[in-house]
Amino acid sequence: MGLPHMVLQLVMSCVQFVHYQICINGELTETFATKNGIRQWDPLSLYLFVLCIDKLSHTIFDTINRVVWKPMKSSQSGLVVSHLFFVDDLVLVAETSPQQAKIMKDYLKDAAQEISNICGSPLTDNLGKYLGVPLLHYGPNKATFNSLLDKVHRRLVGWKGKLFSLAGRAILIKAVTASIPIYPMQTTKLLASVCKELDKLNRNFFWGGNEKKNKIHLCQWNLACRPKSKGGLGFKQTTHMN
Repeated sequence: MGLPHMVLQLVMSCVQFVHYQICINGELTETFATKNGIRQWDPLSLYLFVLCIDKLSHTIFDTINRVVWKPMKSSQSGLVVSHLFFVDDLVLVAETSPQQAKIMKDYLKDAAQEISNICGSPLTDNLGKYLGVPLLHYGPNKATFNSLLDKVHRRLVGWKGKLFSLAGRAILIKAVTASIPIYPMQTTKLLASVCKELDKLNRNFFWGGNEKKNKIHLCQWNLACRPKSKGGLGFKQTTHMN
């Protein structure tokens, strides 16, 4: 990028050594340091993102100038497209060939390793969550949705089911626990076993059961999920919502 070494040191000092204050009841606490450095969505993180993207762009152009990376042309005399950057994503473009695909893959590995060495952050295949939804590079399994099941379970355990009538439990299920998996469903199809487990949690809570004791279910759950106009209670089966 051509930046002086002093500027790079100043940027890294802002990223590596970070102190925060928390506002509680209108008063700021004492400053404290963090071990992980700057967090995402800090004001400085946006500028850091721009710097990293600019460095990445220069590196791609360097590989193109060395005729290693062969970008695509929009037409015979049109623009040459090698990469497109977005807010939180990027698109890499090259000729359609196994050799170019391998070059792009090797380049990304080298770039990731270089960033890891500079920032001191280890490489990982687990990208965590974004807005509560796991970022997956592989097919999901039941363990992938353990956090979703735990979230519903914690909500149900926090409510004292025996203190509510059947009508009260029905309202809580429809308004809260049945809506928790809706957002993950927009990006990932839940496994059938996960849907059954979610229905089981709601079903046991509705009939007054808990982890230690099961209560008698007065009707089948699929009957309770029928519309009220057809004699049901208006619950929604997770499988049908998925």
